[in-house]
Amino acid sequence: MKPISRKRQLAFVVPLLTLFACVEADPPVDGGAAACGEVAACGGDPTGSWTIESVCTEPSGFSVNNARCDVSISFDDVEYDGHAEFNVDATYALTYTPRGPMKMVIGMPCVDADGVSKTCAELDEEMRDVPLAEEPLFQSGRCGMIGEDCVCDLFVREDPRTETGVWGVLGTTLVTKEDGEEWGFKDRAFCVEGSSFTLGTEKLTEENEGKPMKRFMRLTKR
Repeated sequence: MKPISRKRQLAFVVPLLTLFACVEADPPVDGGAAACGEVAACGGDPTGSWTIESVCTEPSGFSVNNARCDVSISFDDVEYDGHAEFNVDATYALTYTPRGPMKMVIGMPCVDADGVSKTCAELDEEMRDVPLAEEPLFQSGRCGMIGEDCVCDLFVREDPRTETGVWGVLGTTLVTKEDGEEWGFKDRAFCVEGSSFTLGTEKLTEENEGKPMKRFMRLTKR
């Protein structure tokens, strides 16, 4: 049997890790510990100091289908600790730390660039060979068969991450522009009621504007 080089192994596994990096590049957007139903946007005044209590997402997760394999990504076991400051001078700072595993379910068989089928055991071995310590998001990874699928857990690195910028309110929309971001503003639905602040983590589009929030973080006044 022709041996498979480490370079060829990484050429197959690293793109799978990239799926995580792309979806998790702007957490806690599109990520959270559980599905929490729907919340209507009501607007309000977010000025003040807030503590992140939970992050909620739809239970469907995220799926990627391509010629090599079907991959779905779940953030159900990821939790976020942190806080937010929305200042009267229209600046803000959001600091959070993710904890727990992100789950990747890979439909088998999965094939590499040369059309060779991979087993889950091979994916597990290759995942462990990837220098996760050099990846900015992950600290360890492992894969195993559950039923007919190969299920991989990637444990995120518990490093605090901070987003800063400027903010404003348009009705029930919180508009933010992150420092260093060149591509305009981010619009998200929100609702402040008393000491409770619900902030949508999904960017507003023509499809979801005016509809209840399904992905959001819950914050409490400090």
